Amino acid sequence: MSTTSITLPGVITAEGVLEVCQPVALPPGPVEVTVAVAATDANRIETVAPEQLLIVDNGRGPSIAGTRITVYDVLDYHRKGHHPSYIADLFRLSSAQIRAAIQYIEGHEEEVWAKYRVLLERDARGNPPEIQAKLDAIHAKCQTLWAERR
Repeated sequence: MSTTSITLPGVITAEGVLEVCQPVALPPGPVEVTVAVAATDANRIETVAPEQLLIVDNGRGPSIAGTRITVYDVLDYHRKGHHPSYIADLFRLSSAQIRAAIQYIEGHEEEVWAKYRVLLERDARGNPPEIQAKLDAIHAKCQTLWAERR
């Protein structure tokens, strides 16, 4: 079986995450992917494994390419021992996408857990009072509208 070669434009973020600038569907079989990376000091070419193309960072943290699912979403299920196929079904993704997220989590364990703890702490604090008051007002208005429709 022959190997398919693909060259894509990309960047490496400050966190060291490879971000491909255009989505691509990889063909079946062996694929050699070359990503042309523009660095601030010089241009360089890096060859990466196809699974590395599945995790990107578009400013929200490491995410599965083409989705809004972050590795932190996958982390919740992975740490509870759920099988990658089960997680894939929950998110309606492929097992390969979930395996790539798990590989990223395991390869960047310290960084991922540090950021995850920050996210959990922020979530535990809840909304600021002024935002919560607005949300409560919206909720009350919607409840009234639904009650009128019944």
